[in-house]
Amino acid sequence: MKSFFGIFLFVGLIISACSVGVTTTPIDKHFILDDNSSKIWLVNKLVKNNVDYSNKEIGKKDIIIFFATGRCMIQKMNTFGDTIGDKFNYYLRMSTAPPTLELIKEKKRWLFTVHTITDDKIILLPQKGVKFPYEMELIPLPEP
Repeated sequence: MKSFFGIFLFVGLIISACSVGVTTTPIDKHFILDDNSSKIWLVNKLVKNNVDYSNKEIGKKDIIIFFATGRCMIQKMNTFGDTIGDKFNYYLRMSTAPPTLELIKEKKRWLFTVHTITDDKIILLPQKGVKFPYEMELIPLPEP
């Protein structure tokens, strides 16, 4: 009986210690895109109907540079530094269900469902009716 009371008391202390006065803050995933400044993501895969259409040569793959200002630029990796890519405004909406990423440039509007977003991979699924019908897998630009 004494050991049962001791176990009950120990479990009660553990549970109360883990829950008393502790508040949780939701993780803001916006910083993953731009690191609160700018971040270069490599378009590792462009998939449509289970076929990967991305270039296999890393220098000919697309990159997306996300800036903390809400703008991004898309261009071929082998032109980076020589030319300016296509500029878009982007909107990451993590509070919607499902979360979305929208890229807008004049009359172009690409809307994606955010399937996965981590420090080392983002998977974007195109929403129906958008003129860019490819699933994109983005990874941070790797070291050469």
